[in-house]
Amino acid sequence: MSEPHWMEIRGNKIYISGSTGLWGDHPSGTWVYYMDTLIRKSQVNSLPAIERKPPFKNSMWTFFAQFDYEGNLIDDHFVETCSREFEVSGSNQIRRLQPLCLEKTAPFHVDNDENTYVYTFIEYKGNEDDPYTLVVDGDTNKIYDIYLPGTWQQGAIMPYLYNAMIYKFSQNWELVYAKRIVDHTEGITSSWEYLGDSINPSFVLHPTGLSYDVYDNLYLSGNLIVTMHDENTTANLHQYPIRIYWDSTHYATIQDMSGTRRLNYIIKYDTSGNVLWCNQIYTKGNPFSSPYAFAELYGNCYHNNSLYLTGRGTYSLDESVGVFFDSSSTIRLQGPQNIVTNIGYFARYDASTGAFSNYGIVPIIEGNSSASPGPFLAVINNRVFFFRLMMTILKDRSYLIQKG
Repeated sequence: MSEPHWMEIRGNKIYISGSTGLWGDHPSGTWVYYMDTLIRKSQVNSLPAIERKPPFKNSMWTFFAQFDYEGNLIDDHFVETCSREFEVSGSNQIRRLQPLCLEKTAPFHVDNDENTYVYTFIEYKGNEDDPYTLVVDGDTNKIYDIYLPGTWQQGAIMPYLYNAMIYKFSQNWELVYAKRIVDHTEGITSSWEYLGDSINPSFVLHPTGLSYDVYDNLYLSGNLIVTMHDENTTANLHQYPIRIYWDSTHYATIQDMSGTRRLNYIIKYDTSGNVLWCNQIYTKGNPFSSPYAFAELYGNCYHNNSLYLTGRGTYSLDESVGVFFDSSSTIRLQGPQNIVTNIGYFARYDASTGAFSNYGIVPIIEGNSSASPGPFLAVINNRVFFFRLMMTILKDRSYLIQKG
């Protein structure tokens, strides 16, 4: 079975990624799909194990495929990982196999030199002395060990350690680098969080978007949740400001407990994986009571040296709470005065410096008081287009708003 993740159209090629593979105790008659191939599991099992190739080996893969505009498959590659976690299999201790990308939102980009960058969520257990291992195309010459900081302890409040990774693969699908998005943190201080991992305690990071400019610099967006507990007492245990470091000098700041519910960030990387700048959306106020401050970032799009972000946030008449687009907390998300609820927005940033420029409000349509954009957007003829699924009226709708 196969499931799509992301698509990019560049030059005369279409690039897609997704998950596929054979795993579990499915009956031998199970149909197995990959692109234009349809076989039964019994056909795979009839082959000697040594002759089985991805994706028709027993494993879970993330695939990256190239097509021409006629839909013909040009090339494809398959990546699996071996977790740091060991499991008992009969009398053996084996490492858990899983695809490279564990979430449906797993952005990637292919640059001018056919290098592939993959931006994806990661979860892991085990000891930091044991590697997290990548295997490309089942090739014994393309096995890469990555060492991640922190040892997960039995009884930890979090079921796994979490982060996100940016991988760069060469044209021949050799690993060039693998970097953690969060390098380290400051200010997350409660003892039950440290039980999980003293290096990167108790946060969950989710990629939401990736775009690129003519120089193949990457613009990564996402959100980070510091704690999974929706209690004031939990958020109050931290030492504010909390700092989330992307490298040794670039970091995002959480000023109060409102940011523990969702820290929304944007980071610019060069092709070598160096951070060029970072920015974020700020919140102020209590995230667990009304009125409260909340923001969620969905996706981003580069266009003509500007970076556009889409998302939703809370707007309230109470000046003590809010969503802000600059560090001095002077530019506040506001909508029409009769709306005190969630509203959608797009925000524009300078792509060279990361400085905030302006923002626009998603119009409220057909009485939907919580309209918000989806993760995919484009700038065409000086207008920002975005798409979302209107669940309340069971129809797909496309909206546009004038560029600010």
